[in-house]
Amino acid sequence: KNVLATAMQSFAVCCLVTLLWMIVGYSLAFSNGGDWNSFLGSFDNVFLVALGLASAHDLAPTIPESVFMTFQMTFAIITPALIVGAYVERIRFGAVLLFSSLWLLLVYAPVAHWVWGGGWLAELGVLDFAGGIVVHVTAGVSALVIAGCGGGDDDSTVEGVDADALLESAAARMDEVEAFHFILTQ
Repeated sequence: KNVLATAMQSFAVCCLVTLLWMIVGYSLAFSNGGDWNSFLGSFDNVFLVALGLASAHDLAPTIPESVFMTFQMTFAIITPALIVGAYVERIRFGAVLLFSSLWLLLVYAPVAHWVWGGGWLAELGVLDFAGGIVVHVTAGVSALVIAGCGGGDDDSTVEGVDADALLESAAARMDEVEAFHFILTQ
């Protein structure tokens, strides 16, 4: 039962994110935001209006921008799909789609812009070649938050492990990883 629900939610999120990314997500993450560029891109590429085989993005000048957009879309798809495991069968299907939509536009697109699209983290010299910040940190923190906010099931223990203690332990490990990463990047 859980496998089917997880597969269906992941597939639906994949389809939804594909549409949202092509409509507005790519533009928010990878276009120049003008005065607001440190925080968010613009709506210049909404519905991929300025993309084509002849255009190229500054981050990938040797390939068409449409190919770059598709490559970046793979990260946009997999990131909210990673979060599905935190709430599988705990929230309704419509809520999964609503959460994933809002999360893509309010969390993923801005953070992708900050790191990869010329935002404030890129201006500080942050490099994220493998998606550690944009994909893994945003998905991990979001999964912890939604797992902590969810009501859970009636039994708060799984095989003798207190769910609250497990969540606190995971949050502590995330803090340690973040501190270690900060030390390495200095």
